Amino acid sequence: MKKLYIIICLVISMGALFLGYKNIEAKQSLSFNIKEYQNQKGTGKTVKVDGIKDQKKGKKINTLLLEDSKAVLSPYDLNDENVTVMMDVNYSYVEESNQLIVIYKGIYNNKTAAHPTVFYAISNIDLSKAKRIDDSNNIDIKKLTKAIQEGKFTVIAESDELKQAQKEYLLSISSKDYNQMFRNINFKEKNGKIILPEVFLIKKENKTTVILPTFHALGDYAEIEVNTKDVQ
Repeated sequence: MKKLYIIICLVISMGALFLGYKNIEAKQSLSFNIKEYQNQKGTGKTVKVDGIKDQKKGKKINTLLLEDSKAVLSPYDLNDENVTVMMDVNYSYVEESNQLIVIYKGIYNNKTAAHPTVFYAISNIDLSKAKRIDDSNNIDIKKLTKAIQEGKFTVIAESDELKQAQKEYLLSISSKDYNQMFRNINFKEKNGKIILPEVFLIKKENKTTVILPTFHALGDYAEIEVNTKDVQ
């Protein structure tokens, strides 16, 4: 029995991650819809883009989005009777850069495990070029590590207590561990396979958002912001 429950929340703004971005799709004659698909692991959801004049480019964009969605769910056997996955699929269209950002955020629960696990993933697609955007290529990883270790970041979390706990944890991580962690940022294709990364990063003009893994007691992931000028 497939147990994937998808809660679709179509949002104009994604909170801190998308501050300063506008959603104006009407001028582009684009439409975005949630599409269900089947694979060997069960039922999944992806965002489908319509209205791209170049049909070849439009097909490529939707393929990229489908690949990323499948990669997000790849660790989980959705046909397992013990498994339940609840996932929110949110998207934001950035008119200025003709960019589509899709957030996958949810909870994986296995009855045989001690506790559920929270997951968070981001697809970032350039609709003009039909390519994934990897902002990690536009920052200095050593400077990012230094900024975090010097406490030059803001934690985005639901409570002050969680913010403080996550900040203390991130400050305790060694340069060696950060260097290892930052080898795997954002979705990438390797040997024909999409790699699900540990870290996601979105670079904006003034702020850069980074999603990093933590342990379960701290929510499984931390969302932070650093000044873009500090990591370039």
